[in-house]
Amino acid sequence: FCLNRFFEMFSCSCTTLCSLILTLLLTSSSASLQQPVDHVTVGFSAPFNWKPLTRFWSTAPRPGDAMELTGEGSWLIRASAALYEQVCPWWKPPAEWSDPFTNYISTVRLLSATRNATGDIVSGPGCTQMHWDLLKTRLNFTSLKLHPFVVWDNVPFCFVDHPVLGTYGQIAPPSNETQWGEFVHKVTKFFKDNYGQHNPSSWRHRVATEPNNKHGHWSGTQQQFLQHYDWTTHNVKRVFPNAKVGPGNVCTGCPPDNGVSWTQWMDIFVDHIVNGTNNATGKTGSPLDWLSLSVYANGVRHGMMGYDPQVGADMATVLRNMRNKLPPLMRGNVTLEFQEFGTLANEKHRVSGEPGAFGAAWTLAMYIRAGMEGGVSNMFHWGNTDRLDSRKGYYFLQGNAWVMANLELVLSQLNQPMVTVGHTHYTMGPRAGLNVTAAYMQEKGNQLSTTGDRFLLLSAFNVYRHKFRTQRITVNLPAGAPPVKHATKRCLTLENSVYDVILADLEDSHPSYLRYKDGLPYGLSRMLTEEGHIWLFQHETKYWDLFAKSLEETGLEWNGSIVMDTPSVCVLRLS
Repeated sequence: FCLNRFFEMFSCSCTTLCSLILTLLLTSSSASLQQPVDHVTVGFSAPFNWKPLTRFWSTAPRPGDAMELTGEGSWLIRASAALYEQVCPWWKPPAEWSDPFTNYISTVRLLSATRNATGDIVSGPGCTQMHWDLLKTRLNFTSLKLHPFVVWDNVPFCFVDHPVLGTYGQIAPPSNETQWGEFVHKVTKFFKDNYGQHNPSSWRHRVATEPNNKHGHWSGTQQQFLQHYDWTTHNVKRVFPNAKVGPGNVCTGCPPDNGVSWTQWMDIFVDHIVNGTNNATGKTGSPLDWLSLSVYANGVRHGMMGYDPQVGADMATVLRNMRNKLPPLMRGNVTLEFQEFGTLANEKHRVSGEPGAFGAAWTLAMYIRAGMEGGVSNMFHWGNTDRLDSRKGYYFLQGNAWVMANLELVLSQLNQPMVTVGHTHYTMGPRAGLNVTAAYMQEKGNQLSTTGDRFLLLSAFNVYRHKFRTQRITVNLPAGAPPVKHATKRCLTLENSVYDVILADLEDSHPSYLRYKDGLPYGLSRMLTEEGHIWLFQHETKYWDLFAKSLEETGLEWNGSIVMDTPSVCVLRLS
């Protein structure tokens, strides 16, 4: 800009030129340095692949020791909280205490919650001493109309001759699978006898967590796992013949197990399901109701491999290909799932749930590419809120939950919504890393609806986090869609994402209140020092109001395009 102006004015008098240069210097922090608006188009190609919108975000894993707490001070939020009544009135908690936008609790470490036997639900010689009260305590959430997704992981110490301690407790297989099977039968019978009002026959049962994660969750061989899988599923089905069962989520970021990659591990498992001899029954084949992975974004990885939503699409493809190896009669009943999902670590090698606008944009892009387009029916999340002031019911939704809240809004407004998707992404040139992802939603039907509200969800972000650009995104709505006469929007950006704003405010005024000086947002407990928490509490009204406004609906002049900064996410209602 400066050079252009210089050559335009080259023939001017020295006085004029000096005046121009002085003006440019004085305004260098404003329009002269602003990046131009980038024009990007995203559309929906016919024939439109309409799919029902399902609540694939509605399961949250909770470890055994956390499950022992319900009510004040726990991971649950009171139904009367301002979060629900003021900010998200369209989502009605099912009970007095609830987990936002969650219906199912994945009960990881239900059987053995600590790194020693004190957290086990069974102990003693021969594993004969059952601690039913401890199990009941961990399942207290069932009284809150939350449904268990039963996880048979972390085999209790008494079953193992030579225990192995992994990251989260005992990870060796049982020494006697027959004895283990009788324990599974006994516990499943306990579910039937004590939780009849909660329909325990509908509970799903998972065998292990990341069974190819040698140091974190399963120290045994794959053949030992196949035996363990057969004995566990057989004894669940002795009590509930129609129970849904499946394997633990396969770790996609773990090193090969004895030279076997995670995809090869899945191949061997699927072959056992179809052609192997069931170790518990002696018959050919084993039951299977899902295939699942752990899928995390990892900013430590270089370039686009860290946060590229194409990874979600690729993982969905792997699962579909694995399912296609099953017999047709079995294939139709097997779901595809990410039973651990989220961001794992940022580019500074620090654990981060990416609670700001960047995380929201990434989450929506993954929901669209893997869930709405790729056919993944469940994507478990590891929590989505921060407590600001529980006395007033003040809780912040993290970026992923901001997206969940708006998807719940769509479900509350549309009758059996159907969705079709579109996306644009760049791998080379000045736009490298830019992803624009869109989902168009209407009421039930395989034809374009010509009446009623429709919703358009848009995610715009660059996988190289600090490449900020303003995008004018032109959206080519599905051909034949009715004209838009009225539009509103809800958007989450760096300017109204409460985590990004707190970070920016403290960087300017009190940088010592931040635990890390890396310019990246974190959940409140990780981001703030003790002094930072005190400061935030003193300014809680300001940030609560900012958060609440991020979910307010405002008018939009729709002419086929919208200006969005990266990163941001917008939810448009079109009439």
